[in-house]
Amino acid sequence: MVRAAFVFLFAVAFAFAEAQEVKIVDETGNTLADVQAIYTEQGRQKLLLSNADGRLHFDGIEKGTPVVLRALGYKTDTVYYSPEISTLSLKTNTYGLSEFVITAQYRPTLLSESVHNTRTIGAEEIRERAAVTLEDLLQNELNFRVSQDNILGAGLEMQGISGENVKIMIDGVPVVGRLNGNIDLSQINLSQIERVEIVEGPLAVNYGSNALAGTINLISKSPKSEETAITASGFTESSGHYNTNGSISHGWGKNTVRVSGGRNFFDGWSPDHGAFYHRRSQVADHSRVQQWNPREQLFADAKFRRALTKGYFEVAGSAFDEEITNLGAPRGAYRERALDDVYATQRYGANAKFQLALIEKWNTHHVVGYNYFKRTKSTYATNLTGVERQLSDNPSLRDTSVFANFLARGSFTGDVGGNLELQVGYEAEAEKAVGKRINDETGIIENYSLFATAEWKPAERFTVKPGLRAAYNSRYTAPVSPSLNLLYQTPEKAEVRLSYAQGFRAPGLKELSFYFVDINHNIVGNPDLKAEESHNLSASVKRRARDERGVSWEVSGFYNHIDNLITLAQTTGNEFSYVNVGTRRTTGIRTEAGLNVYDIRLDAGVSYTGLSNRILANDAGEFTFYPEATFRMRYTWEAPEIGFNLFYKYNGRRSFLQQTEDGEVFETFIESYQNLDFTLSKPFLKGRFTWDIGVRNLLDVQNIQATVAGGAHGGGGSRAIGTGRTFFTRLSMNLNLSK
Repeated sequence: MVRAAFVFLFAVAFAFAEAQEVKIVDETGNTLADVQAIYTEQGRQKLLLSNADGRLHFDGIEKGTPVVLRALGYKTDTVYYSPEISTLSLKTNTYGLSEFVITAQYRPTLLSESVHNTRTIGAEEIRERAAVTLEDLLQNELNFRVSQDNILGAGLEMQGISGENVKIMIDGVPVVGRLNGNIDLSQINLSQIERVEIVEGPLAVNYGSNALAGTINLISKSPKSEETAITASGFTESSGHYNTNGSISHGWGKNTVRVSGGRNFFDGWSPDHGAFYHRRSQVADHSRVQQWNPREQLFADAKFRRALTKGYFEVAGSAFDEEITNLGAPRGAYRERALDDVYATQRYGANAKFQLALIEKWNTHHVVGYNYFKRTKSTYATNLTGVERQLSDNPSLRDTSVFANFLARGSFTGDVGGNLELQVGYEAEAEKAVGKRINDETGIIENYSLFATAEWKPAERFTVKPGLRAAYNSRYTAPVSPSLNLLYQTPEKAEVRLSYAQGFRAPGLKELSFYFVDINHNIVGNPDLKAEESHNLSASVKRRARDERGVSWEVSGFYNHIDNLITLAQTTGNEFSYVNVGTRRTTGIRTEAGLNVYDIRLDAGVSYTGLSNRILANDAGEFTFYPEATFRMRYTWEAPEIGFNLFYKYNGRRSFLQQTEDGEVFETFIESYQNLDFTLSKPFLKGRFTWDIGVRNLLDVQNIQATVAGGAHGGGGSRAIGTGRTFFTRLSMNLNLSK
C-alpha cells in the first residue's frame, strides 16, 4: 500500500515536472511571442512556438534534452531542458534579422532552412547604405539594374527581365500603380522598413501574377510589447535633398501601436550645379529647366496589433503624396512665358491581418488589403515676368490615371505526419483602372485562385517542396502554375538548392483596354491578349561560415524562357495595338564570397547575365551578355564605436536590338559605368543617437553614352545615371522611454 502510494506520488510529481511551462523574455524582461523551440524526441524533430504571453509548454520532454531557441531579431541559443527552469532570456541581434525570412514560408524560417534562395537586407544595413528609398537600396545589388526617368520615376530590371515582371510587396500586400509597366522605386520609402527580402525566380504559386522574375517583400517595423519608443531622423544631401521622418510607438498589455510620418524634399539638379548648389530664388531664364526635376513627398503610416492567446490581429494604414514639377523653357517673342507640367501622385493603403493556431499542429493566416493610386498630370501657363501661372484649358495637356486594388489571401498550414507539412490557400483579387485613355473610361479585372504547397523531409537534411496554383480570371485565361523546390543541407554547412517553376504576367488593364486616338495617335488595347508565361530553372550552392570569422561563398545560376511576350505593334494601317509575339530568354551565373576577419567584413560578387529576344523579324535569338561586379567592406573600430562602410558596383556594357518602322534592325549599346559610396557612422549617448556622414557617387558619374551602331542610325546620346558626387549627413534618434 505504501509502495503504491509512493509510486502514485512520484508519477504525479514527474508529470508536473515534465509538463513544464517556461516564459521567454528579452534582455529588458519583455515577453517574446513566436519563439521557436526545437528539440528531438524519439528520433523525430519537434517544434514548439511561444504564445502571445511568451510561454512555452513542454510536455513529456526528458531532463537534459538540448533545446534550440530562436526568434526573429534575437541570437539563437541552445539550452538543456530542466524542470527547474521557469524563465529564459534571448539577446538582441540586429544583424540576426537578416538570418530569417518569411516570404513564401510557413513561419519565420532561418535562411539556411528556406527552400527558396533568398537574400535579405536588414534595417542596420539599410541605414549604413544611407538608403532613403528602394531605388537607393537596389542600386548596388547584383542582378539588378535601376533605370531613371524623371517623369515616370525609377524602374527596375531583375535577372535581365523588366520590372513589370517583378512583384513588389509591403508586408505581403502588392504595391499598385505601374506606369509603363514599372513601380516607381523612388516612391517606396524605407524609413519604417525592418528588412527587405528578395527571392529571385517565379513565386507565382504563392503570389500569382507578376512574380515571374522575382519577388521583393518589404517588412515594416512592428512595435514591441510593454515599450514606449520615439524615433526621429534628419537627412540632408548636397544635391538638394532634405528629408525628415519620425515615429512613436507604445505597447500596453497585449496591444501595440505605432504611428510614423515624414517628408522628403528635392529641389532639382542639373550638371552645371556645384557640389553644394542651392537655388535661393525662382529664375526666369533657361536655367529653370533642370535635368532632375524637383519633387516633394509626404508620407504617413500607422499600425495596431493585438496579441491573441494563440495568434494575433493587426490593422495598418498608409498615405503618400508626391508632386514633381517639370519646369519648361521660356518661350514667346520675349521669352516671357513657359509651360510647366506638374505630376501629382497619391497613394493610400489599408490592410488587416489575422493569424491563429487552430487544432494541434495547424494554424491559419489571412490578410485583406486595399490600395489606391492616382496620378494626375496638369499643365500650367506660367507668366515669367510676374511668376504667375494658370491651368491650361487644353485637354490634351491634362491626364489622370487611377488604379485601385483589393486583395484577400488566406492559408491553412499544418503537420500531417510523416515529416510532411501541408499548406492550402486561396486568393481573391480585383483591380480597377479609371482614366480617359481607358476604353469606356473604366476597366476591371477579377482573379480568383487556389494554391497548395507541401514541405516533405524524406531525410533529415533533405527537403522537397512542390506547389501548384490554379486560377480563374475575368479577362483572360489564367495558366496553371506548378513549382518544385529541393534543398539539401550537407554536414559541412553547405546548402544545395534546385528548383523549377512556372510563372506568368497577366496583361494589364492598359494593354487590355487602352484607347488613345487623336490626330497624332491611334493606339487601342487588345481584349484577347494571353498572359506571358515563363519557365524558370535555378540552382545554387551556398557555404555558410562556420563561425563569426569564417569564409562564406555561393555559386548560383538561372535560366528563364518566356513565351507570349506582350508588345506594342502596328496591326492595321496606322493603328497600333498590344499583341502576343515572340519569346525572351535570360540566363546567368552569379558567384559571391564573404570573409569575416577580426573587425572587418568583406563581401564581393560577380555576375554574368545573357539576354535573347525573338521579337524582331531579323533577330536570330542569340544571347548577348553583360557583367556586373560588387564589393563591400565594413569595418568597426570598437574603441570609439565608429563604423566604416564602402559600397562599389560595376555595371557592364549592355546591348539591345531595336527596329524602325520600315523593319530595319539595329543595335544599341549602353556603356558601362561604376558606382562607389562611402559612409561613416558613430553612435553616442548609449546608442540613443547615431550620426552618419558619407559620400555618394564618389566617382562622379552623371550621364553615360548610349551608342547606336552602324548604318543610317549611327550616332549616340546619353542617359542620366546620377547627380554627380554628393555629400550627405544624417542624425538619427532612438529613445526607449520604458528603460
